Amino acid sequence: VTAMVKAVKVPVTVKMRAGWDASQKERGEFLDFLRMFEAAGVQALAIHPRTRAQQYEGHADWSIIARAVDAGTSYPVIGNGDVNVREDAFRMAEETGCAAVMIGRGALYNPFIFRQILEPAFAVTTEMRIDATLRLFQILLDLLEPREALHKIKKIGAWFTKGVPGGHGFRQNLHAASDPQALMAAKAGATYVSPFVGRLDDINLDGMELIREICAIFENYGFDTQCLAASIRQPRHVTEAALAGAHVATIPTKVFDQMLKHPLTDKGVEGFLADWKKSGR
Repeated sequence: VTAMVKAVKVPVTVKMRAGWDASQKERGEFLDFLRMFEAAGVQALAIHPRTRAQQYEGHADWSIIARAVDAGTSYPVIGNGDVNVREDAFRMAEETGCAAVMIGRGALYNPFIFRQILEPAFAVTTEMRIDATLRLFQILLDLLEPREALHKIKKIGAWFTKGVPGGHGFRQNLHAASDPQALMAAKAGATYVSPFVGRLDDINLDGMELIREICAIFENYGFDTQCLAASIRQPRHVTEAALAGAHVATIPTKVFDQMLKHPLTDKGVEGFLADWKKSGR
């Protein structure tokens, strides 16, 4: 740490745990490290109160953070561990006196937690969680090879959609915006791939043609993966998706209503009822 401080011009910070195991933690040796880091020129320190042996098991003993704060070092102490909702962040700051709160796994399960801390009234919907997962998938596809992107999104997507109604089914369903992505998803064992028809149309791509190509690929290779037509915007999309071979479609309530109604049908029903009334039966 001393060598790092001397080698760079930016502030050096450290993150540490309460010790290697329970015995080291109980001896309070982490307090000795706080002083050594202070002497080395560290500008801030984050402490996670679990031990290395615990890894992620058990609960985070926030009293360790409070003891680190009470040590009175010249640098600020940042608390970390078991901050999963906004209330945890405020409770940690109040109970330990730490200068700031570091959020780790809590942000993987809820990437909106930072905004929720800043804006108490901010509400997160299921749709927002799913959309965040899909946007992250697209970013990964832009940065990585398709196979690596799929591998990462299956793990991160499971975190992002934890607790979401129907989340298990969603985690089996991967969004596809091209033939290679659909092929890679099928080879990876995805239950569904979902071309977002409306979104593809928005950027002047033919969503229905993509569905036809995906279905042809799946049939050629005998994949069990099914094609799910998503982002349906109008009744015609439903018909075209069925003709293209889509196995499933997610259809908004508005489109369902449009499918059930038709001006000629309404006029015919009105005429039939009028004739029935005139018949006196």
